[in-house]
Amino acid sequence: MNFPLKNLEQHLPETSLVVGEQLYEQGFVGELKELERNLWVAKVVDKEVEIQISPTKVKACTCECSIFKEKKLCEHIGAMLLALRKEKEREKI
Repeated sequence: MNFPLKNLEQHLPETSLVVGEQLYEQGFVGELKELERNLWVAKVVDKEVEIQISPTKVKACTCECSIFKEKKLCEHIGAMLLALRKEKEREKI
C-alpha cells in the first residue's frame, strides 16, 4: 500500500469507500490519536483501526474486522482515512 492520502478515492474499493463515507459522516469514527510519528489509531464503530502514513502517503493499515482479514481493506479503514485526511487538512490551516 502506497498511495496519496489526498487521492484515497482512487485507491479504495467502491464498497469500502461508500460505506466508509457513511460511517464517517454519521460520526462513527472515534477520536483520532497519533500514537507515534505518522502512526494513527481510532475506533471506528467498535473496531480498532491503525493507519501508518508518510507526510502525504498511506503506507499501511490494519483493522480488527473479518473483511480486512480477507480483503486487506474495509469500510472501517475507509472511514478513518477520510477522517485522517480532514485532520491533515486542518493542520495546514
